[in-house]
Amino acid sequence: MAKETRSKQDEINIILELIDKEKDFLMKNHKQLVKLIFLWSNLFHAYTTIHKDEYWSSRDSLEHFFDNDEFGEICSSAHYSTSNFKKTYNSSDLKYFFRKRELSDFEKLLNKHNKTMYDYIDLLLNEHYEYHSIYKTRFKIKNHILCVIGNGYDWNNDGFICSDENIEYDFGGWEQVELDERFNSVFDFYDINENVNILEKSKKLKSDYIEEKKKKDEETHSSMRNSIDKQFPTKNKKTDEEYDNYLDDIINNMVSKKKKKAIVKHKRINVYYTLNNYSLIYTIPENAHNSYWYVCKEIADEILENESETDRNKDFAKTFIKRFKYKFRKQKLEILK
Repeated sequence: MAKETRSKQDEINIILELIDKEKDFLMKNHKQLVKLIFLWSNLFHAYTTIHKDEYWSSRDSLEHFFDNDEFGEICSSAHYSTSNFKKTYNSSDLKYFFRKRELSDFEKLLNKHNKTMYDYIDLLLNEHYEYHSIYKTRFKIKNHILCVIGNGYDWNNDGFICSDENIEYDFGGWEQVELDERFNSVFDFYDINENVNILEKSKKLKSDYIEEKKKKDEETHSSMRNSIDKQFPTKNKKTDEEYDNYLDDIINNMVSKKKKKAIVKHKRINVYYTLNNYSLIYTIPENAHNSYWYVCKEIADEILENESETDRNKDFAKTFIKRFKYKFRKQKLEILK
């Protein structure tokens, strides 16, 4: 079976071979390159969904195919820029999606090259964002992007935060670009009966998995709720406050005194990651877009107002606020001139 999946992987690489053949053209047309990389990774994803006995990494496969030169780096960045787009489009979807079309507001924001901090907040809170469930609050977004280290983001030369792999390249709007005629064979490749079947089967498997997971989650929540209701059958005759207190008692009885003490000790609301020299709030450049300065100032104010914050964070917050006041006092004077 493993041998068969490898041969299928080689077949999919026909798209990469075409990319390699036309690399002189694609070096000057980055957005067409992104679209081709996505077409390849979409089919690649479909095969990996079905052939679960052997895991393929699309990133590893891409880097293995291209030499580690400038074009290889652009291909890697192009692949990264498509990571937030859902996979497993079938051939009919792709013919519509990848020909020239109007983008939704969400897609335009997702592919905007120089995003402001407010853009990131709107994007990550959007229900269509792939990892929306992780970033459900404004605090979590600010903390992840500006405070947490190793988050995959960095400052670009224009004073905006980008994924650290896309700092040098602007791929925004790649879905709107219509592929050059020299790449029509890619769509023909998608129309091969075997590949059509693979895409359809993969799409169904993914849909079934999502439905099954949703059903299990609902069953789990229902079971927990029923268990609590049996112990507290008169909940409807009690006030919400009494019911909440009852739930707190159940939770308290489920943990040891030692763990309970630890929970109380660490029950800190909106405590920021311990800042260091690698946090983006620490390395904010002078030319950073004002939205980043304002949100960083917001973070600094919140740190100083929260008794649970570390001394390290509070020391930084005081220093940042001084820098902020100096910068915008100076900026105001320049405007008056």
